[in-house]
Amino acid sequence: MDNLESVWLELKLHGKKVLFGTFYIPPNCEQDIWVKLENSLDMALNDNHVDYIMITGDFNDNQINCANSKIRPLLTQFSLNQLIDEPTHFTEQSSSLLDLFMTNNVNAVTNCGVGPPLLEQLRYHCPIIGLLNFPKTCHKSFKCKIWLYDRGDYTKYRNILSGNNWNSITDSDNIEDMTANITHIILDAADKCIPNKIITVRKDQPLGLLMK
Repeated sequence: MDNLESVWLELKLHGKKVLFGTFYIPPNCEQDIWVKLENSLDMALNDNHVDYIMITGDFNDNQINCANSKIRPLLTQFSLNQLIDEPTHFTEQSSSLLDLFMTNNVNAVTNCGVGPPLLEQLRYHCPIIGLLNFPKTCHKSFKCKIWLYDRGDYTKYRNILSGNNWNSITDSDNIEDMTANITHIILDAADKCIPNKIITVRKDQPLGLLMK
């Protein structure tokens, strides 16, 4: 939508469809921005195939002093819950809650809060944090090739690479063919000069431990 700074992402988590939207509403913006925000939320929430809606962003609508809040009517209209309950923006004389986390299902969020500021300034925003209540993906075992770099013969490696006619290899109008040829030459030389082996990485087994 024109002049509405927003991004929507569609996520698939354990068979559930999640729409994640993030917004920025500038301070002192025109009133029609709230109509555009309403229309954006309406399109997202009327998708019958969506299981969860997550909405975050800097809305510049102080929820600590919310007598004239533009967000509160939208929360009621779309049955959303706003989960941040402490200030996120600070100046020398004030604090306000401008950065929000809204959802249509509070059970999908295990924890939500405000993190420390990223920069030490007199005026600053704090990041907001939300943890989603989805089980960790169980990874299957897979094969992985690892290189034993500490045993490599790099003098031989350099000699092999320098012996190639790189001008003829890169003299091509097809960037994909050129990339494939260069990659093949580099890896073929590495196979001849750097010991390697194929390992099996099992679930919940850190790859770094296998490489030691």
